Amino acid sequence: MLGYSEEKSIYFSIQNHTGYAKLKHPFEFIDLQNFSHHELESCIETGCFTGIPQFKFIDFKKGFSFEHKQCHAAEHKTYKAFKKNIRNLKSKTQYEDFKYYIPSLEEIKNTNSFSIFCGTSFIISSTLATLTMALPNILKYKNHDIYFMSFWILFSLCEFYFCSKIIQKKYLSEPNHIQILLAQKALKEALNGNNNKPNTCN
Repeated sequence: MLGYSEEKSIYFSIQNHTGYAKLKHPFEFIDLQNFSHHELESCIETGCFTGIPQFKFIDFKKGFSFEHKQCHAAEHKTYKAFKKNIRNLKSKTQYEDFKYYIPSLEEIKNTNSFSIFCGTSFIISSTLATLTMALPNILKYKNHDIYFMSFWILFSLCEFYFCSKIIQKKYLSEPNHIQILLAQKALKEALNGNNNKPNTCN
């Protein structure tokens, strides 16, 4: 499963299709904090389409807005809560049955947002860890010493983990009810959507 988030929208891609949930216009410019759950439902557009989202390149210099960080964290939380719910399912479980394991809003809220599989941090952290791991061979330093190399590999894996933590600390913020609801709806659409692609998915 692939997750992707933007400032006002969240996507989940499963197999060859993507579910999304986004704030309708003009609600993306309105403070919705005091809206009831029922009112929020009417402010959200959902759907499902074949293919994957149109990814946007991250401007690391500019960074994410606070709301983008919240959506990013909500995406992580929902992914992890869903994976936890299906963790003990039998391998023969049908894809159609996954929709019965969609996490509740409370389950998503209580899940930690850190994910080792975050694409944003994984690319950077794994590249750095791989270069570090290869350093003894590049410098021809103790690269035949099994004890040193075992320690070095462990060090590189720790570097990968803590680098991911640092990056995600910068690009994640605790989501509120709105972002959590968006993420849950996007997952629902990915699992049982109606192939209704919007004219603009951004």
